[in-house]
Amino acid sequence: MSKKLNNWQTWVLFLSFIAGIVIMNLPQADFYAYQTNFAIANLLFILNIFLAIGYQTYLVINFTAKANFKSALFKCNALIPLIFSFVYLVYVAYAMFARYAVHSANNIRGPMPVANYNLTAWITLALLIHAFITFYFVNPRFVWGRIRVELDIARQEQLTSQFLVPIKRLVRVSLWVYAILFVASILGDLVSFFRK
Repeated sequence: MSKKLNNWQTWVLFLSFIAGIVIMNLPQADFYAYQTNFAIANLLFILNIFLAIGYQTYLVINFTAKANFKSALFKCNALIPLIFSFVYLVYVAYAMFARYAVHSANNIRGPMPVANYNLTAWITLALLIHAFITFYFVNPRFVWGRIRVELDIARQEQLTSQFLVPIKRLVRVSLWVYAILFVASILGDLVSFFRK
C-alpha cells in the first residue's frame, strides 16, 4: 500500500462500510434473517474501522520516522486504537460465528436485549472513545502541528503532501461515509415504517 491514497482509493478503503449499509437495508424474511444481516453488517463495520485506523496509524508512525520525532508516548497513543480495533474485530467475528453456529432455544425475542454493563463493557466503551478522539482530533492535529514547526518550506510541503493531505482526506471521507450511513438508516427506517 502506498503512503498516499487518492480520493477514489480512500473511498475504496470504506467499501466494506458501504457494503454493511447495503446489507443492513436488505429486506428480511424473519427475525433470524434480520439477526444474520445485522451480524454481517456489524462485522463489516468493525472491519472498516480497523482498516481506517490501521491506515491512519501507518501514516502517523511513518510521519514520526520521517519528521525525526521520537516520542514513545505518541506512538503508544497511536497504536492503542489499532490494537483495540484488531482485538475487537476478532471478538466480533468469533461472537458472530459462535452465536449463529448453534441457535439457542433460550434466545429471547424482544425489541431490545438487556444491556449488561460490566467492567469489560466500560473498558470497551472507553477504548472506543479513545479511538474516536485519536482518529479525529489527536493524530491530524499532531501531524499538522509538527509540520508547522518545520523551518524548511520545501520539507514542510513534502511532509504535507505525503502525510497531512492523506490524513485529512481519510478523516473527510470517513465523515461522509458516516453521514451516508446516518441518512441511509433513517431512510430505511422510514421505508420499513410506511411499509407496515
